[in-house]
Amino acid sequence: MMRVKDLAEKKLIDRLTTLVKISTTPKLAKYDDVFYLESMNKGNVVIHTDMLVGKTDVPSIMELYHVGVKSVIMNVSDLIVKGVVPRGMIVSLGLPGNMLLNDFDSMIKGIGETAEKYGIKYIGGDLNEADDLIVDITMIGFHEDVLIPRNGIKSRNVVASTGEFGFTTAGLYLVLNGFAGKCNKKYTPFLNAVLKPALNYDAILNIARRKGIIASIDSSDGLSACLMDLLDVNDYGFLIDNAPVNALIKDFSADYKFPVPDLLFNGGEEYHAIFIIDEEYWNEIKDYSIKNGYYLEKLGRVIEEKKVYYKDSSTGLTRAITKRGFEHFNPQLP
Repeated sequence: MMRVKDLAEKKLIDRLTTLVKISTTPKLAKYDDVFYLESMNKGNVVIHTDMLVGKTDVPSIMELYHVGVKSVIMNVSDLIVKGVVPRGMIVSLGLPGNMLLNDFDSMIKGIGETAEKYGIKYIGGDLNEADDLIVDITMIGFHEDVLIPRNGIKSRNVVASTGEFGFTTAGLYLVLNGFAGKCNKKYTPFLNAVLKPALNYDAILNIARRKGIIASIDSSDGLSACLMDLLDVNDYGFLIDNAPVNALIKDFSADYKFPVPDLLFNGGEEYHAIFIIDEEYWNEIKDYSIKNGYYLEKLGRVIEEKKVYYKDSSTGLTRAITKRGFEHFNPQLP
């Protein structure tokens, strides 16, 4: 089978352009060194970049199509949680020379189809040889309103999430310990959370634009990590005393002797939004979410003490949470 190294750079780029729609403009020539994207609403430009690396971000059994999907949604997530609509992206690729062309095609299709799904133009990029797979995406969006920051929270603000926690922690545990093909089929949602990542785009973007949203962050580094990141730029802390625990998470905890708090807090790459909401607007925003079929659940509230606490509803015990989740250069499971 042919491999990436069997084609020169220009031929590989030509192959790429047959697999994904590239947004071009007569203002620039083919293979130009800059890219052009017209503002659709003449608003403020917002730019984000995030890099996917094979060693740390791609389980060995993950299909290359879903690697492409993941590389896009990990960038989209960080923009829409701020209320920004992503419109264009520049994709830089570092490819091992022995990568199969079929795998390359699958990954590019994952990138292109996910971008198209969210109305994002693939406007160009760069391609090079590397020792590991690297997908580095710069995402561009436009916004006319005030961006949602991480700071500005106050005591008694509501902490809410657009998704359930623990699925990717459990799924990664199964993958890394060789249980992916042996575990009970009821745990398939955990494996899918890792191997087929998804994003609740409409819920996150539309809730982010509601009045009463004080601060926001995406949960891709794990619940504990994102709460600690909010802690870093605010003078308040959090009491998480209402976090929903899925019945499957409870079963998994019992089967694999994995504590529920560790499953909830010490994962990552879940791509939920954490919203800090003015308590006066909480009921209104919750009703709006229910009406539109969006998942939004209260996790807890902001407290005066600058720490993160978790209160277990089943035992009534409260414990302090320290920063865990995923960190580059320290990627082990808790």
